[in-house]
Amino acid sequence: MKENPIYLRICLTNRCNYNCYYCHAEGSDSKNSKDLPLGVILSAVKLAKENNINKIKLTGGEPLLRKDIKKIISEIYKINKKFDLSLTTNGFFLKDKVNDLKKAGLKRINISVNSLSNKKYGEITGIDGLNRVLDGISEASKLGIKIKINTMIDKKNLKEVMKFVDYCKKNNFDLRFLDLLPVKEGTKDMVFSSDNLNLVLESLCSSVSLENQNGTKVNKYIIKGTPVMTKAKSFGNKCMNCKHRQKCGEGIYALRLNADGKLQPCLFRKDLEMDFKKTKTKRKTNFKTALMRAAA
Repeated sequence: MKENPIYLRICLTNRCNYNCYYCHAEGSDSKNSKDLPLGVILSAVKLAKENNINKIKLTGGEPLLRKDIKKIISEIYKINKKFDLSLTTNGFFLKDKVNDLKKAGLKRINISVNSLSNKKYGEITGIDGLNRVLDGISEASKLGIKIKINTMIDKKNLKEVMKFVDYCKKNNFDLRFLDLLPVKEGTKDMVFSSDNLNLVLESLCSSVSLENQNGTKVNKYIIKGTPVMTKAKSFGNKCMNCKHRQKCGEGIYALRLNADGKLQPCLFRKDLEMDFKKTKTKRKTNFKTALMRAAA
């Protein structure tokens, strides 16, 4: 059967050891610590398989705070060995956990690194952890795990674009630049939109192409022989002031399962949330309904 273009994004916990100034906590309430129970995670994964969803991302909070992360990954692969499974982490605990991740079968890790300067990294994340993160990335790479560096570009780190290109070229990592979503109060003035970032990258690249990733249009630049991905369009006012999800056009083809057990078809639409954790008898129905809303 044809693969579903929507991917499932599972927030394993809303706990995090970082205090990034821009964090929107995946749309969940980060004030109350919550871990999504393993049974609920696997129930969603089974329904993903039933609905031909092949791509699953494990996120947080910080997912490596879960002591059972190895078991979670292993159990997911038991449901379908062919899942395109990845984990997004800040990398702080990566060096300690990477062997467990490898043994569990994980093949891809996305690491959020928003500066290669210790000072700026601390200003953005509230943590003096850059060297530890880079050590963890190096260990993961040595074990053969595919690495993608996710870098949120704002006015603090704009001048580091080429540093990230050189770092990823040297280590053969994928690189994606993300624009800041000004969801959190006081972050709007720090935004450097992907529209403007694309102009910067166009001036640096040897070639550019438009690609489709899970329904999202992305620009792929080749800079110094290194592929660099960005969103083709900024989220802009369309998302921030969204009133109607239908015919969205923004191409955000993700269904989120938050740490509180709520299914969230759109990061900006709390009114579209559906309970998944508590309503065991309605999980299948609610999953399908949320799936349709995500695809609307």
